Amino acid sequence: MNHNSAKGSRSSSTSSFNGTPNRRKPRTVSSPEPFPPKIVEAVLQIQYFGGPGMAAGYCRQCAVALTVEVLPSIVITKWDVLPSEIPTHCYLVLDILNSTTHEMEVLYASNKRILIEARDICRIPVSVERCPLSAVRESYDVFLDICGNQRKSSILSACRDHLVNLVDLQWTLSSLEICGRASISDITWTDAMLSFILMSPIQWDILLNGRTFKAEYEFSFIAGDLITLNIKLHNVSDMALNSLHLFVRGYQDHQNGHQSYRLETKRAVIGSEKVFIKEILPHESYCHECGFVFFHAGVYKLDILCSHKDQGIWPQSSGDSDSTNSDKSNVSFPPSWNGDNSCQMQKFAPSIDITI
Repeated sequence: MNHNSAKGSRSSSTSSFNGTPNRRKPRTVSSPEPFPPKIVEAVLQIQYFGGPGMAAGYCRQCAVALTVEVLPSIVITKWDVLPSEIPTHCYLVLDILNSTTHEMEVLYASNKRILIEARDICRIPVSVERCPLSAVRESYDVFLDICGNQRKSSILSACRDHLVNLVDLQWTLSSLEICGRASISDITWTDAMLSFILMSPIQWDILLNGRTFKAEYEFSFIAGDLITLNIKLHNVSDMALNSLHLFVRGYQDHQNGHQSYRLETKRAVIGSEKVFIKEILPHESYCHECGFVFFHAGVYKLDILCSHKDQGIWPQSSGDSDSTNSDKSNVSFPPSWNGDNSCQMQKFAPSIDITI
């Protein structure tokens, strides 16, 4: 039995994983549809001779037609890419289907195993290092006049090779004494996924009232308190980043799926929440500081975004693929972000949660 990878759709999950598999509700299926078996047809030709006939130059021939159905043992039905708590890593989130009628053990990391029941689907997060920018540079000569299709193809190829070398999915059917490996080489990665897979040229250092921001920390304040936000951008690439726009976008999370971006009467901004940066040289940094005062209780979030001129390395993306019920259309963005495909968007993840 061979592994077949199937084209799938991006999951709608938006939160990062802690490395724990999530067993989904088993499905009752009588066959691995919609993953039909692969039909292999062959003709076995046999020729034999012996005795007096062989001495006289005679032989017998026969042809046997064979039809073999190759059934997939393990299928990757859906996949997604999510940011990790470690900026240099990301999570590949894979939905694994055991399409056999036997219990299967899957080894998806050096010390992580999971048992998947027959006809069951399990979601596993695989932590991998993000693809370094140097790997993309090596895949083609970096010229600004290279067309978008050629560039995207090179980025896809570099990221695919990088992930294939890192991800090792081994499966075993102990009852049948059969084992194999599942490949992710045929998985299609979208631009949004590539933005997480490919190493960002910008690394962030964020301080909130002098305290280093970490996702596991809680930040609670009283209405009227001054909240100081310090942002440091590090250019970790070997190329200068030009014409950057840094923007802090705040909104209120009503905890019911609705988000409000109209905060004119709910907060005051000290300093500037938008700044233009002419250039950040390779391996140099830029610092910005601003403050906020919230007038009403609630849960607020801050998104920190930065656009910069594309230099032929990073995939074209809109930067923010959130689809929420909000009035985001009323938010003012820097002009270079509106339909300018020559700009790349970087977003600090995760969003900063502030409880007032």
